[in-house]
Amino acid sequence: MNYVTLSVKAANQWPDSICAIELIRIEENTIVDSFSTYVQTLQTFDPFYTSIHGIEANDVQLAPTFESLIPILERWLQHQTVISYFAPYDHLCLQESFEACGKLMPLFTHKNLLSDMKAQWPTLSSYTLYDVHVKVQTKEALNDAERIVQIAQALENKQALTHLETVATKSLVQKTVVFTGALEQMTRSEAARKVMQAGGFFSNTMTKKVDVLVVSERSQQQYDATQKQSSKWTKAIHLQQQGFPIQIISEKEFFIWL
Repeated sequence: MNYVTLSVKAANQWPDSICAIELIRIEENTIVDSFSTYVQTLQTFDPFYTSIHGIEANDVQLAPTFESLIPILERWLQHQTVISYFAPYDHLCLQESFEACGKLMPLFTHKNLLSDMKAQWPTLSSYTLYDVHVKVQTKEALNDAERIVQIAQALENKQALTHLETVATKSLVQKTVVFTGALEQMTRSEAARKVMQAGGFFSNTMTKKVDVLVVSERSQQQYDATQKQSSKWTKAIHLQQQGFPIQIISEKEFFIWL
């Protein structure tokens, strides 16, 4: 099986705040190439995200910008099968970053390893990449892209690697959506109706079954001013870190998805 593993790190909750990218190319079950870089971003580093990946603003000051990395990413990703641990998140980060530069993202098939982990071990207490790697593989890994390789290879060797779920992005079909904060363009009930018309489900409660959290413009403005997030927003981030595939999008992105 030939594929590329991808891991993306973000400076904060917004998908276009990429601060690091890791890539490994696999051919015939062998690593043939790798690429890892910090990415310069002008966005603020959220202490919560730094506590997870350890990257700070000072680390990326001399790093290349995302726009300068686009030719490299095109060569790595175009027409490839790409495996990420939580592919919906990595895919959204790439989409938003390419769009912020006025560029189209390369065409590739993005596979989600997390869904396979949950199928293999439905009773695990934690589905973070680190915890799953410890369960599956005893070898040390240089970075998250290598952890993904080792997990995929271990499962493939045991013939336990199933048909990985392919990412479907920017669609609300069959997705449960929660809003935090008052929306600028319509009432909560009107937005809920839009979600259901788009084939999705509406909920007022943030749980591990939620697919999308929409952060209102007012909630974002409050965060920018006070660095305080709503309880739904905070819970969504914590659930993400536990391995639940929740996407956090802005109010503007929500209307693009409709």
